[in-house]
Formats: sequence, structure tokens, C-alpha cells
Amino acid sequence: NKTLSFWTEVQEGSKEAGLESGYTIDCYAANSDSDYQSQEQFIKEAINNKVDAIVIAPNDAEQLSEVISQASQQGIKIININTKMSHSAVASFISSSDADGGGIAAKNALDALSDPLNIGKIGLVGNVSATADTRIQGFKDVLANQISAYVLKNNLAAQLGIYTEPQQTTTDPDDPNAGNTTEHIEPFTGNPEDAVMEKVKEKLALQFIDPERVANEDDAFEATKALLSQGAQILFATNTYTTIGMCKA
Repeated sequence: NKTLSFWTEVQEGSKEAGLESGYTIDCYAANSDSDYQSQEQFIKEAINNKVDAIVIAPNDAEQLSEVISQASQQGIKIININTKMSHSAVASFISSSDADGGGIAAKNALDALSDPLNIGKIGLVGNVSATADTRIQGFKDVLANQISAYVLKNNLAAQLGIYTEPQQTTTDPDDPNAGNTTEHIEPFTGNPEDAVMEKVKEKLALQFIDPERVANEDDAFEATKALLSQGAQILFATNTYTTIGMCKA
């Protein structure tokens, strides 16, 4: 989608490289991240034009598999960028680290919190590309790692129900229905790092609000409004148009 600044820069970079290398670069864009039909037609046109290579960020790796095979059979080199497709014809794959991108977003979110352990509801607005899944997973992984490190550093494991000393809990003696019973809790004897990580992941799983993926800015806007109405206090968007739609909301 050429309306997104990222792809405008990709186009400019490819044309500059073409001039340096002596190749003519023709750029084509689908209408949205979910529009693989246009990409399929562009590839067929490239085959008919007997191009030397096709550089593609696939909107659907599976749906494009047949036409990619056709291009490869004609001796056309296939260069895959951004969203990885599993196809034997791909000569090279180039992308940024989606997991690291999500992780950086998580670190910035946590830096804004005074108490990372008591994190609020977290709304996720993902684009339809497969890159969204990797970015969201990177976001979740770093949240869990950073919060776990915070708990261990500040000796807050007890807030997660992990005790290093025996505990005695007694029901409220002023409550006539409580029965005034005492419960003995044995101290935790395993690996504290593993126990804290497990508890943090359980806690975070209850905080995520993850609606269906969106294909454009307007859908991201509506999805974000819904997340805000559900009490989301942290919002994470996975690409340009989801971010713009989120910021508008």
C-alpha cells in the first residue's frame, strides 16, 4: 500500500539501487494488506514481461504459492521481503526483526509505569500480515521477562503468592460465616526465577485484550475505541496504519 510511508521509502530505496546496478525497477502496490489478488495479477504480468527478478512482500504466502512457482519455473529470481513465505523458490529473505520491534515497544510501555507488577489492561491492535503475530509475541515475551526481573529485584514474589517462609493465614474472626480457620502455607522450594515467570505470565494472560486483526486505518480506529471502552490502559499497534488509527482514537 503506497499510502504508507514505509512502502514509499522501500520504493525509493529500490529505485536508487536499480540505478546503481543498472536495473529498471517497476513498483506495484495492492490496495490493502489483505488484498493478495492484486499481487497475484502483478506477478502474472511480471512473468509475461519476462522480468529478471520479483521482489515481494506477500499479503498471503499460501494463496500466492502457485503463481510464485510459475515465476520460478520461468527462471525469475524471487526475493522475499518483510513477511516471510515458506517457498522453495525464494532466493533471499530480507526483513527487520519483528520480535525485537515488539520487545522495544514493551520496554517503552514498562518505562512509563510506576508499578510494572500491577499492570493494567493491555489492548493489542494487529494488522493482518503475519508480521503482527511475531511483533505481538515479542511484545508479550519482553513484558513477561522485564516484569519478572522487576519482581525478583525488588523481592516482590510474595505478591504473586510465592513465599520463602511458612505462612499462616487465618480467616476474619469478625466474620460469623468464616469459621475462624487457619491455613498453613509451605514455603516455595523450587527455582524462584521459573516460579515468578510462570506467575507473571498467568497474570499477564488475564490482562491482554486481543481482538481480530484489522486491514486498514479505519478498522484500527474502531478497534481501538472498543479497547478503550473495555478499560485498556496500554495500547500496542503493530504497523503504520494500525498506529495511525490508534492515535486518532
